[in-house]
Formats: sequence, C-alpha cells, structure tokens
Amino acid sequence: MHDRARLAPALAAMAVASVIVTALAGNAALAGNAALAGNAALAGRTPTFDAIGGIVRLVAPAGAAAPFPAARVVRDLPGGTVAIDVPAGRAAEAYAVLIGRHGPGTVRPDASFRAVADHVPTDPLWAEAWGPARVGMPTAWGVSLGEPDVVVAILDSGVDPVPDLADALLPGRNILTGGDDTSDPEGHGTVVAQVAAARIDNGVGAAGICPRCSVLPVTIADAEGTARASDVASGIVWATDHGATVVNISYAGDVSPDVLAEVRWAVAYARSAGVSVVAGAGNDGTDTPRYPAALPGVLAVAWTDTTDALDPDSSFGDWVDVAAPGVAATQVDASRWLESSGTSVSSPMVAGALALLAAAAPTSTMAEREGAVLATPFAVTPAGAIGGGRLDVPSALAALGPKVAPPAQAVDGAPVIAFSVPSRAVTFTRRSTATVAWAETLAAGATAASRTVTQQSAAVVDGTCDAATWAADGDPQPADAATFTSAPLADGLCYRWTIDLVDTAGRAASATSQVVFVDRRKPAIKAVLPKKLTRTTKPTVVFRWSLSDGPAGSGVSRDLTIVTYEGRVAGSTCTGWKTWRTTKVPAGTTEDAYTATGPICIRIRITAVDAAGNATTTTLPAYLHR
Repeated sequence: MHDRARLAPALAAMAVASVIVTALAGNAALAGNAALAGNAALAGRTPTFDAIGGIVRLVAPAGAAAPFPAARVVRDLPGGTVAIDVPAGRAAEAYAVLIGRHGPGTVRPDASFRAVADHVPTDPLWAEAWGPARVGMPTAWGVSLGEPDVVVAILDSGVDPVPDLADALLPGRNILTGGDDTSDPEGHGTVVAQVAAARIDNGVGAAGICPRCSVLPVTIADAEGTARASDVASGIVWATDHGATVVNISYAGDVSPDVLAEVRWAVAYARSAGVSVVAGAGNDGTDTPRYPAALPGVLAVAWTDTTDALDPDSSFGDWVDVAAPGVAATQVDASRWLESSGTSVSSPMVAGALALLAAAAPTSTMAEREGAVLATPFAVTPAGAIGGGRLDVPSALAALGPKVAPPAQAVDGAPVIAFSVPSRAVTFTRRSTATVAWAETLAAGATAASRTVTQQSAAVVDGTCDAATWAADGDPQPADAATFTSAPLADGLCYRWTIDLVDTAGRAASATSQVVFVDRRKPAIKAVLPKKLTRTTKPTVVFRWSLSDGPAGSGVSRDLTIVTYEGRVAGSTCTGWKTWRTTKVPAGTTEDAYTATGPICIRIRITAVDAAGNATTTTLPAYLHR
C-alpha cells in the first residue's frame, strides 16, 4: 500500500526529489546521490540557454503549463518533471515566467550532449578492423555468437538497415517525433550499431561484437549530432520497457551533473530492470568527467590503441570504468565504407560484449555480467589513466564460470551435434524468422556428406507449447552450413528444428533444438475497480485489474509498471493531472491500494509486457476523494 497525503503548496517543489529518491532506493550503487532535483545554483539568476534548431528546452515541475502560446509542453519526463520547448529568442522570458509560477530553483534549461566519434572515409580492409581481434573475439565466438532475443538498444541518430545489419533491426522509436521512423540522417547511429552487432559470415563488412544479437534503434539525436538530456532519459526508459538487455549511448557533454535529474532517474530505472547502460567517455583528451558516462550506474568507456595505450584524444580519469579499441570499419551502403574512431566505437564494443555474455549465460544477472567485463586482466597504459582495464571478452566469459557451456570436444565414431541458437529451453520472440545455429564435431578425417534440416511447429495451449502436436512444418531441406535463417514463423505457434547429419564414413547423427515461441500480440488489461470515475470518502482507494495474453500468448510474465497520477478536484471532476511516482511491481499483480487525504484525485496507468516483449498500456478510471 502507498501512503499519499495532500501536499501543501509550500512543499510542491520537493515532489521531484521525493520521487527520484524513491526510485533510487532499490539500487545501492546509485543511492546517496544528492542534487537530484532542480539546480540550486541557478536560483536567483538567469542561466545560459543551449538552443538546438532555434529551440530552447526548459525542464519544469510536473504539471507546468506553457508560459505563452508560442511555447509548447513536449512530454512528461522520467522522474516527475516536464519538458517545455520555447523559441530561443524568448528563452529568458519563458524562464522568468515559469520561475514566477513555480519558485526559484524549480526550472532549469535542458542539457545537451554531442556525438563522440570522428568519421574518416576509407576503403574497407580487414587488417584495419583490428578491434574485435584485440578483445579476443575469435576465441569468444567459439563459445557464442549471440542470440536474437538479446537486444542492444542504440540511443543515437537512428539506424539505417544497411546490409551488414540484415535481420538485426527491431522496430524502434524516434523520441524526437514520437513516431517509429528511426532512419539515420547523420550516419552516426548506423556506425555504432554495426560495431555492436554487424552480422558475421555474410560476405559483407566486418563483424560486430555480438553478431547474432538484435538491435533496437532509439533516435535521441538530430541530424547535427546533438541530443538533449531529456530525450536521452526518455530513450533509456523506452528501451528498457521494450526489451533492451543493454543500452548504448555514444554521446557526451561537458555539463553539470546537477541538471541531469531525469537521466539519473532513467539509469536507475534501467538498472532496476536488469538493463546495463554503457556510454562513451568522450574525445577531449582530458580527465574532466563527461556525462552521461560519469553518472553513477553508467559504464564509462575510454578509447585505446593496438598496444592498449590510451589514445591521446580519449577522455580519461578514475571515473572511467573500462576501455576498448576505438577504431572500426563499418558499412555506409553497398559501395561505401567508413573507418570510424573515438569512444563512439569503444562504447558499443563494451555494450556488444555485455550482450554476448547475456546470450552465452542466459541465467546470469546484470551485475555478474558487468563484474565479468570489469575484471579484465589487461591494463591500460599509462598506469592509473582510468579506473579499469581494457576489455577482454574471453576473460569475461571465463569469469562467468559454469554459467557458460564449454565448446564441444572431439569425438571418435558418430558425429556430435550441439545447438548454440536457440540456447534457452523456450525463447520468446516477435520476429518473423529465427536464426538457428549449431556446432558439429566429427571424427578425425571425416567430413559431412549430407545434412538436412526439418522445421517443426506445435500449437500453443494456455501459454504452453503442446508437445502432442509437434509436426513437420514443410519438407526437410538440405543445409550447406551449420547455421541458417528459418522459414517464416507464424504468430501463436512454437517452433523447433531437427538436424540430420551423415559423415563421409556413413555414420549418422540427429539432434533437435530448443524451442522458439512466436507471439506478436499485445497482452490485454481490463479495469475491474473502479470501472468509471468514482467519488469516495474512504481512507483507502483500491485499484484492481485483470490481465490476459490469450490462449496462444506467451503470458504477461516479464514485468508490470504502474505510473500513479495526482489530480486536483474541480467540482465533480478531476483536472491538473501530474505524475507522482513510477514503480515496477511483480508480474501478475492485479491490485494496488493507496491511502488518500482529500480533496484529491488519484488514477494509475499500467504497462504490461509479455514474455515476447509485446507491451500494452492502459489508464484506469480515477478516484475523486473528498
């Protein structure tokens, strides 16, 4: 139960800090950080306004209205504030009006970050793409190539569907427009995505660190390579709510951490959901902390060369957690390539490594994976330049211990087939195809004479694959390699694959993969109590709802998020809604209760995410408490 008393006007300015402290309470690594609300240093003076495209964004208390008609309220922000865009020429006027309404220290300009990579066109040469080899990827790929259900969110300028990202991209979000167009007018995000997850053995380009992981594009930057802090915060929350395993941010800014309340809150929110946040440390060659990389809970990544020496242009200092190579060759289109350098490259290398660990060790926790990456045995020179060492992925895999299965060993006699993808007992997906991969171990001197693959499907009954209905889904097909992309997958069915192999000595082997469960339908939330606006004087108001994912759904089993809103009583209705708190509750929860002291209005918005990552948001009717 939540206690909620009516706030006196004099306490209204404390609402943001209260919400943020609550959100951080479950994250010991992030707790104890002060200055999470408005920047007190701004009180009593006019700050400097950073205009992007002729617009200045101000961050004001939740519920704040536009100061004049030429301004507009953009959206509610994570942690309980609101973004307001105003013409650059009227920024000081808008700031003064909002300060007059809400009090000193409650309004501040939004901060901005810049892309942290240099782009130099060059011909693609594998000899130039030395970064993956330096961090041990040939060895690491012998353990895992990643899995499609492990998702790297790229918060950037967008991501274009270049050939080296074929089948990698999930439907994303453009935070700037509120739409789903995540095309990349600037090119930066496409490069970053390829460093993390470019496809392997496809005849084009280089290979990303997690070459079978999925990419979730989240546009937070404009075509000039600039991102607002409020958009970064919103992007982190959106990516977390839409299945991200790791969030990468290859942007950095020389800003005061006091004005990054929303980003702090979003990082804490991501970590509470088990999502790592990785950011480039910046390319200014100094030890000045750069943000968001220097925020607590974010893995800050520096840039090293072929000898593990810190690049002269890389930011450094004890606030930097780890380093990685900062040069990569990536594809622009079918005929053009880029050599890219900077912490925009080193950051997605670390993000890709965390994703690869999640695929190789699906029972590992966020903290275990981050600890494995940070426990690298390779030092960066000069000694003491950063707080950690240089990324080494095989060492990180070894640090996870028994959570990672060893590669198959050589055999005598019949071949041995060991599936690596899918690796979980049941992998939930929304994708239209699946990647299937396995390792074959044959006796000395033997090779595969024939190999066929059979796709099988089964019905789903009450959220479970019906074992009695497995049947071939099409005729067996020959396969010329130990990996392939499946035939189209239908919604609401389970799939698995059987490999039949005969070697040149006539010895046969057969193996069946783990299961992929396809679910593209959103779960349903239905209000049970109240069913309409309800007036009450009871000291406790109770919300109840029902959850359903249908008989062929994957189940509402990932998480539930509840956003609670407080409103003002206006006669017989409610108005002036503002966010009070955001909380995650156990999956399957169907009730929430609040202690209310009137007059006040309370309502909640519920977001349910099923096992496949399909999300539904429903706002329940309100209580009007007198």
